[in-house]
Amino acid sequence: MKATWLANRYQVAGLRAQGAFCLVYQGQDTVLQRPVAIKAPFATHADMYRATLTQTAALAHPAFLALYDVIEQDGALFLAYEFVEGRPLASYIATGLPLRRALALVLQVTRALAYAHAHGVTHGDLTPSAILIDHAAVARVANVGLAADDAYFDDVATSAYASGVADDPDITASLLSERVERLDTWAAAALLWQLITDADIEKSFLARVRSYRADTPDQLRDIIERAMRVSHPNAISTAESLGIELAALNDALAANNVVGEESTPPMILALRSARKHATGAVTGAAVDVAGVRWRGMSARGVSPTATTSYGDPDDGALAQDDPNITQPAGDAGYEAQAPRLRLPSRSTSVTDPRLPGAQYAAAQETQPWRAEARGRLSGWLWALISLAVFALCFLAGFFLAPAIPLPQLP
Repeated sequence: MKATWLANRYQVAGLRAQGAFCLVYQGQDTVLQRPVAIKAPFATHADMYRATLTQTAALAHPAFLALYDVIEQDGALFLAYEFVEGRPLASYIATGLPLRRALALVLQVTRALAYAHAHGVTHGDLTPSAILIDHAAVARVANVGLAADDAYFDDVATSAYASGVADDPDITASLLSERVERLDTWAAAALLWQLITDADIEKSFLARVRSYRADTPDQLRDIIERAMRVSHPNAISTAESLGIELAALNDALAANNVVGEESTPPMILALRSARKHATGAVTGAAVDVAGVRWRGMSARGVSPTATTSYGDPDDGALAQDDPNITQPAGDAGYEAQAPRLRLPSRSTSVTDPRLPGAQYAAAQETQPWRAEARGRLSGWLWALISLAVFALCFLAGFFLAPAIPLPQLP
């Protein structure tokens, strides 16, 4: 990209990601003073992006990345989008997620799809690279209306067929190609299926066979099969129906307090163990190197490995015990950042102007004799003050008493 400024307003910074259809840069809106993501479609795909603009402009749902501006400059098309720091869903699929958290994320996606379908807009390319999970655990959907990634859908359909949860890939493709809304629903169910299953290496040869984890309830397995098996007599064919069923199941699991029964995916356990061994070999290290941040925005065809490398996905809010928290965890697929600062507690009752509250409290705990000495000194100080006041009153009475005439007795 030759231009460093667009429309005399957007300052273009470095390249964040490269996909099959476009390049993604980080930029700065110098008028509104906010970061933006600038997509630069390749010349051969610029018309495809132009065709989707009128459709996506009507979407006001917060799950969809907001389009800020369209710039035509130097014979090229540039799109200024909302900039979101987060992590692509593809990295979660690579490691797996606990059931309740995976269910919560995909439920957000199905609700966004239902909103889009109600407004006459279909996605058509709902792949893991098209979904970004931001730092508030909100699923953000991108690449609406772009050409489908046929290689991805063929691969997932083949894997699902080999795993016994979907029809023959040819039958699936023929039925889904007739209705893009049905394809979006199938794709959302496929995302959930990949998040809560593990690759079965022993059974895999030509196709990737995946198996459900032991904590997957039969009701969820039935929902996924009804959404992915297009010939099912009770097939789920709309995103709204899929969202309703997933929400009902999520509420039932919450009511039954299904928390401790969740098992951590084996891949996460393996990565966590490897990271502990690695950090144990480093002496004097007091910095958690797993606090990281992803560098690239998700885009159709963007390979997550182009700008990321995966590390421990179990270090962060997704690793917390509360299943309602779906905050993405930090991993080595993010840009390394400085250690987190731990601020002193607001409840600190004693402060020292020379030290932060936490340090002063720590000093008190490590040197208890100082607190005891202060208590004794305080008691002696009050005793001396009381004695001084008594002495003043006594002396005043002693010297002033002779000057005061006493009443004469009759």
